[in-house]
Amino acid sequence: MAVLRFRAWHKKAKKFYECVGFDGSQDSNGVCFIKNTVKKKGAPSVLGDNAEDYEITQSTGLKDSFGVEIFEGDYVLSFEDSEIEKVVTWDSKRASWSLTCSDGLIPLFHYESPLYKVGGNIYQNPEIAQQ
Repeated sequence: MAVLRFRAWHKKAKKFYECVGFDGSQDSNGVCFIKNTVKKKGAPSVLGDNAEDYEITQSTGLKDSFGVEIFEGDYVLSFEDSEIEKVVTWDSKRASWSLTCSDGLIPLFHYESPLYKVGGNIYQNPEIAQQ
């Protein structure tokens, strides 16, 4: 069984954190628990006071040819062609991870892992989308 993995982009800190849990109760206002970055034992840190402080992205469960885990919002460059990097997104019509391109959405499983690499993401590298 695949393990779902998430990361959180903190908008103010402009940094990714590994998510280790969520509290979606009405009282919590959508709190995300992140991996404790302080080298102390204990409970995970809490990221942000509310859901508006961060963007949550999910892992596709795939890795590129260099072993880098591919997440939603990552730019992926194909070695097959010299097109501009494509953005990984969830395609609800196909219920699968897909790559955005000029022709629409291409299911990510059509590509074999040795044929692409992660080249950044929409949060840390927004300038790539403008190319």
